[in-house]
Amino acid sequence: MPDGPNIVVTRPLSESECRYIESLNHVSVFSSVKINLKNYSFIDEINKKSGGYIQDIFDEIIVFGHKKSDVQGIEWAELLSFKNQSYWYYIRFTLFSKYYPHILENKILHELSSRLTNKRELQVYSNFEHDIQATYYTPDKIIDKGSHFKMFPFLIIFLIRLVIGFFLSFRKCKNKHVLFLEPYTLQKVLDLSSKGSNRFVLSDYYNEYLSDKCLHQNDFVFISDFYFPKGISFSSIKKQFFINKYTSKSIYFEYHFAKAFFNPIFLLEIFRFRSCLKNGISKELSSNHSNKLLIGGIKSSINLLTLMYARERVFEKLAKRYCFKSVTCHHEQVYHHLSFFYGAKKSKVPTIGFQHGIIHPRHMHYMYTAVDVKFDPFPDYMITWGDYWKNILINKSSYPESRVISLGQIRTDIIPYLINHKIVNEKLKVLYASQPHYRADVRDRITKELLLFFSNRTECELFIKPHPGEKDAHSYFHHIAKSLHLQSPVLTFDDLYLSLNSCDVLITHNSTVTAEAIYFKKPVILYDFEDSDVSGFSRFKGAVFTADSPNKLNEIISSILNKTLPIDEAVQDDFIRQFCFAIDGNTCQRYIDFIREKSK
Repeated sequence: MPDGPNIVVTRPLSESECRYIESLNHVSVFSSVKINLKNYSFIDEINKKSGGYIQDIFDEIIVFGHKKSDVQGIEWAELLSFKNQSYWYYIRFTLFSKYYPHILENKILHELSSRLTNKRELQVYSNFEHDIQATYYTPDKIIDKGSHFKMFPFLIIFLIRLVIGFFLSFRKCKNKHVLFLEPYTLQKVLDLSSKGSNRFVLSDYYNEYLSDKCLHQNDFVFISDFYFPKGISFSSIKKQFFINKYTSKSIYFEYHFAKAFFNPIFLLEIFRFRSCLKNGISKELSSNHSNKLLIGGIKSSINLLTLMYARERVFEKLAKRYCFKSVTCHHEQVYHHLSFFYGAKKSKVPTIGFQHGIIHPRHMHYMYTAVDVKFDPFPDYMITWGDYWKNILINKSSYPESRVISLGQIRTDIIPYLINHKIVNEKLKVLYASQPHYRADVRDRITKELLLFFSNRTECELFIKPHPGEKDAHSYFHHIAKSLHLQSPVLTFDDLYLSLNSCDVLITHNSTVTAEAIYFKKPVILYDFEDSDVSGFSRFKGAVFTADSPNKLNEIISSILNKTLPIDEAVQDDFIRQFCFAIDGNTCQRYIDFIREKSK
């Protein structure tokens, strides 16, 4: 019988930690990550159950906003309210993404402790400590001495944009429709006016085509705000952060925001807001609450919420001063844009959001309960790409049907030009659209299996299109290839639609790119070994093909090479109708017409 400790591993181990565990006798090891231990067997039940835990944690945080607090006995969404507006919706997504790993580990440990039939010592190698009695080995915390220095690039950008904003404030912007811009969201995008030639612009890859069309409309202006992005440094500062083709018709928010802080009445109002939140949350933390982790997360968000309230108030006054007709943006539920929407609502200006990526039942930015409706966290109108996405918002969330409309996907306006410039490849060109993943082991497994598979298929060429959120793409894929003794894969950072037009087949795990490849009538392979197709793409047999292993992938690739893959064009056409309304080059014009129709 084993008499050594039970060991739980939920993080990568150092070499010394591996040596220590291997020196022990009669040890049971439970692991939710891939670790390099010799001569030990592991149980896999933890990983199999973790998928269910994800939904449980998601539901737990969604519902938490409407649980009654211990001390004051009111809903948390009410406790986080100020002047009849709840600030709970700013931080739901942040709480989920930040505390999901911690909560998941706690559930795993409770599950394991209930299985243990003896009282041997429990040793836990984790990034966190939990309420389970055990010996915890957490990694040493590294103090980032340069964290304050990292603020300097942002401050330089803020100050320069403030000065530019001062001069722009003298321009006439009254009675206009407003479109939000993100000057830091830059990627190479095909220039729509180039009509098929490969000319790029460096711009916001979500709404460049709509922004460009609005640039030439007399009743549209832009509001530009450089919100602090991760990884900003002096070397990453670009001219477009300060001056770009939209500057002449833009309002730089930095100037108006900074100017507001010279008003003592405004400062007093901000102080009252912060004090109100802090006092309410502190009372709850003083009690022996079962949700101290989430409440602690809410408390750590007080400064963020105070900043968002200040932005709201400034934008509210700005909207009234300029008599805006409407405000429109993508990322409408991300907190810095949401602050603009709330400010616009307070000034009675119509707000219009539009879809920028996948909407699914586990997307915290889009999922609301019937109880949430009383706080009206939605934009006044929500534009989706197609009825498939519209129905999710209505049936899986609580969006009012009258406020959701399908008009198409902005980026598809380039497709009519691209399809006349198709490329014939000598080898089968396979594009893998990678993406960040909340589980590093899933990301690693997909990457390793694909690199190994295509290293043995000389009739194929593999290209990887990293997701814009994969800031570590170069180092990550090089490291994985090196660990497999393979050459580094070819990465492409060209416009996504140019890459889709030039490839023969797309592989992805669970990405919006699935839909976009079908727009080009390209076969899509979902590499999904955990049956985690939350978007339901695999339902479209004949357009989407699922591989759950290298063997199944080999079967599909071979049938493509042999030209026997059962592609169903009728299914592809039906998919396009459901997912993006129409690919006719007129999507941007439909958006503009709708914005004008719903204005004051």
